Amino acid sequence: MIDLKFLPAHFSLSLIAGILFGFFFGCSMLFMLSAILFLSVALLLSYFKAVYSYRPPVLFALFSVLLMMFYGVLITSKTRPETDNSHYAHNLRKGSTLRVKLTEELKHNDYYFKYTGEIIGVGRNRTRGNILVRIIKKEKRSLLKLNETLFTYVEPSELKGAMNPGAYDFKEAMKRKNIYHELTLHEGEFIKLKSQKNSFKTKVLMLRSKMLESLEKEEFSEEELSVIKALLLGSRQGLSNETMIKYQKAGAMHLLAISGLHIGIMIMILSVILKPLERFKYGKKIKLVFLIMSLWFFAFLSGLSASVIRAVGMFTILTIGMYMARNKKLDHYLFTALFISLILNPRYVFDLGFQLSYSAVMSIICFSPVIKSLWNPHHKLTRYFWNLMVISLSAQLGVLPLGLYYFHQFSALFFISSVCIIPFLGIILGMGYFVIVLIYLDFLPDLFVDIYGWMIRIMNQTIERLAGTHQLIFENVFFTLLLLGLSYMLIFFLFFWMRNLRLKHLKGVLVCVILILLSLLAEKKTTHTGNSFVVFHQYKKSLVLYRSGGKGRVYGDKEINNSFRQRLLKEYKLDHFGLELGVSKQMRHFFNIGDKRIMVIDDHVIKSDFGFDPDILILMNSPKINLERLLLDVHPTTIVADGSNFYSYKSLWERTAEKGSIIFYDTAKNGAFTMESST
Repeated sequence: MIDLKFLPAHFSLSLIAGILFGFFFGCSMLFMLSAILFLSVALLLSYFKAVYSYRPPVLFALFSVLLMMFYGVLITSKTRPETDNSHYAHNLRKGSTLRVKLTEELKHNDYYFKYTGEIIGVGRNRTRGNILVRIIKKEKRSLLKLNETLFTYVEPSELKGAMNPGAYDFKEAMKRKNIYHELTLHEGEFIKLKSQKNSFKTKVLMLRSKMLESLEKEEFSEEELSVIKALLLGSRQGLSNETMIKYQKAGAMHLLAISGLHIGIMIMILSVILKPLERFKYGKKIKLVFLIMSLWFFAFLSGLSASVIRAVGMFTILTIGMYMARNKKLDHYLFTALFISLILNPRYVFDLGFQLSYSAVMSIICFSPVIKSLWNPHHKLTRYFWNLMVISLSAQLGVLPLGLYYFHQFSALFFISSVCIIPFLGIILGMGYFVIVLIYLDFLPDLFVDIYGWMIRIMNQTIERLAGTHQLIFENVFFTLLLLGLSYMLIFFLFFWMRNLRLKHLKGVLVCVILILLSLLAEKKTTHTGNSFVVFHQYKKSLVLYRSGGKGRVYGDKEINNSFRQRLLKEYKLDHFGLELGVSKQMRHFFNIGDKRIMVIDDHVIKSDFGFDPDILILMNSPKINLERLLLDVHPTTIVADGSNFYSYKSLWERTAEKGSIIFYDTAKNGAFTMESST
């Protein structure tokens, strides 16, 4: 017999495995289609055999796993540019005209308006494929509307990868979203093409723009307005870095991104408002339809971003499951939502918001009943706050490893922020949407503006005070992909042990703890062996790091302690567990890495007789040297020029190196220069 309740989880996990394989390796489309056809027939035959048998459906399980894995490889490989014949990359030519449709508004900065776009045409050919669009800001330039199409002749450029060790790899992050190029447009390099008619999505987005413009006319402070926009309509463009850091340190960053928390609160508010419908015949069905319609209208209204679509889609299926009175099997509906989401867009599996959403909800479903059973308070108010703490703790258990892996920090203040803010979040959201409706109707009393501004101000002040409690904020935590996997294994065994308190599950917990400790010891041993030499890339500045075992020294100029350099060094340390760094404000000119000799030439006076022949020559701060004459005395195999040199100097040096058949390495093009030695 086949237990159908396990199929969503079974299919989802197999599909994820296939998607990961397809992303990293890809496969022939013809082979995949043939394999899927064969496995579909085999699965169908094994299903009929399993239905009329009392033995475990081993063949059905095997064929279903293989089918989902092959299907995951297929749908992922299909989106790769090299296998998609309609992708714009196959049609790009120098001077080609592009038609780019704006699909999503990203967070802007001081220099660019940023969007995600789709290239729907190259020349006369219809194409597809996502691209990052950057519009250079001008004083009179306004934001472009989503769903607008731009016509341009500018050629897209490839995205740049990480330029320094441990730095955030923007190119790899965009690749996971199926974006491989960027398009930077100046004023006059594009024209807007007006569409014949507005789609439903366009109309809703226009309504959203009107609401945002109306909010800007009210007397909210700049910080209050940016938080209101993010909280109610998912517009995070106005949020300052200072505000985002405060919320992040307070463990309340999820408040500023429309997520499952907002959708869950909205469902509760709408359920209370629509409860009178249950008195009528078919009232529950009508209420369910209204709930789902309201959720999806809100998804459109908040910009129809990928994170909102995922959250609304997940809660739509969960709401249907609860309506069918099967709320004891919410994990069944969660995996169903996961499966459908990945079928529609397999790249969701790489999205951080997607990972956090499903990890948090799954953790709440699994852990909250177990933790809640530890104490049953009798007082209603105590029980309310206890339930709130249980949900917060359960969610944090699920997202903690991801937070440590991506952000390398953890805020224990989430307990306090949950107690201080989330109980009142329903009131804040409910009144906020009421204020937006009154603004749209042009009937908003000043008293409402003052009250709502006061509520947001109190919330911001609470967050600011919590963020100042540095003792409960753990930053710069070393955490690798291996530790991420071991942490989720630990959580898996911890769940079964808390539920059954059996010795075999406790053994699993202890084994995972031991493996985590062993991996940390192995990382520390790796860091404490060998030597390395790094020339970082930094615009108009020089920075060199020499590591010998677990100790390193940084060499630079007098501005060695500026914030950008501190970030570079922090990112490097996060890749080297237990590394101790010292700082020297004077550049050292000679280094040895293994049997390689390195000489650094900067703007100081140098002698022509060095007494040895360097293997690597490092040029910094645009030294006034005649490289051709210098190469008569020294014979390096490689010349390295960092970001502190003039572009004209580097061009001349590169031509000189080519004449002498010497490798020329420019950090502005190739990123940081790194050498490793085991001795």
